[in-house]
Amino acid sequence: MILSALEINDTGLTLLTGGAEPLVSPGVAVIEDRRLLLGIDAMKQSRLKPGRVNSRFWEQLNLEPLGNGGRDVRTAADLAYSHLKSIWQPASGEHEVILVVPGVYNAEQLGLLLGITNECGIPVTGLVDTAVAGSRFSAPGRQLLHLDVHMHRLVISELEEGKLIRRQRTEIIAGVGQASLRDIWCNSIADAFIRNTRFDPMHQAESEQLLHDRLPGWLESLEQQDSAMLEVETRGRKYQLTIKREQLVQASREMFRQVVRQVAARGKGTGVLVQLTHRARALPGLVEALQELEDCTVMTLEAHAGVLGALQHADQIRSGQDALRFVTSLPWTPREIVGSEISTGTPPNTRIGVEVPLATHLVLQGIAQRPAPALAFSQDSQGARLSLSDGSEGNVPEIRLTEAGLMLSEQHPWLLNGEPAEPGQALRAGDQLQLTGSGTCLMAIRLEPGHG
Repeated sequence: MILSALEINDTGLTLLTGGAEPLVSPGVAVIEDRRLLLGIDAMKQSRLKPGRVNSRFWEQLNLEPLGNGGRDVRTAADLAYSHLKSIWQPASGEHEVILVVPGVYNAEQLGLLLGITNECGIPVTGLVDTAVAGSRFSAPGRQLLHLDVHMHRLVISELEEGKLIRRQRTEIIAGVGQASLRDIWCNSIADAFIRNTRFDPMHQAESEQLLHDRLPGWLESLEQQDSAMLEVETRGRKYQLTIKREQLVQASREMFRQVVRQVAARGKGTGVLVQLTHRARALPGLVEALQELEDCTVMTLEAHAGVLGALQHADQIRSGQDALRFVTSLPWTPREIVGSEISTGTPPNTRIGVEVPLATHLVLQGIAQRPAPALAFSQDSQGARLSLSDGSEGNVPEIRLTEAGLMLSEQHPWLLNGEPAEPGQALRAGDQLQLTGSGTCLMAIRLEPGHG
């Protein structure tokens, strides 16, 4: 049985199958008379054809007629079906899927979602709350929050911790979403181009589209450094300028004040620990705004924490296709931290104040295996395999169980999270590894005792 997890977040639906790279597809559609563009393809046309764009269908998820619908696409549910159908392209074999869903959907929307997945042929066997599946950190005596960004809203989930992690209440901050924030940052960058080069990228739809296409890469650069060189080429001319991260922080400051007020209200008298998803952490200005609060600790979750958590807790989430229940609490072994706030220069996948726990298992093609004492990796025309080994075959790529954790054989060209692995580096939960030149990705996970 091949196990996958699918997270519903319209900044990017995420489909993760063990042993493969996550597939991420934004919830955007461009509805034309004879074709329907979805995901990245739609994003790249959104500024060229603004009247045909719909980026709210996952938020609305209903059967009401669309204002800009087409011949075969009349409702938000139709668009959701088409979007899911476009990303669900399973390999041969038996499959099961855990759905990871934000706590903002009501019972009617959850029922509609399950009906759509059934029509798409997606074999859903479990349904879990995003904040519950993605939570990692503990703060006894303080309010624990999970904060995530969607296309047009920000979602704050209140959590209760004990032997179980339980989602209590979910709050929506409407209007504070990725789409509006990107508009703010693109307008700020456009103003800088006008001041420095007299070029207005918003004057033509083509250059406005180019600005929005380039923005994610620029934001990624500004996560690593205080300034970045921006370049736009249009109609045979190149325009360049240097922009500082602080300019984008200032541009979004007013919008993030709403978030700060909501977080502060939940931490009165107790203090608060905010777990940011990697999507929320990548928003310039959000961490800086939260750092202004007293007694507020900000921690970043690993990338794709929701789907990773769903895969690790599949046994507790799984309820079968005939009687699916929405899981809003799970057993957990949290990581308790002391105080430390996140720093503004921290890369989005870095966890502050605590080490990510050591991995115990490797996942290939949806199956988790534990090295005992080693797993040998091989690949041929029949596919990739992990097989038990005694760890003595030095010429075979292996992952070995040691007192320090799971270790990679040093004489082989392993890549760890896309970078050459360092000798003696123990694998941690969420790590992705592959051999240089191999298209197969292994995922390291942690299973607690009694769960595999």
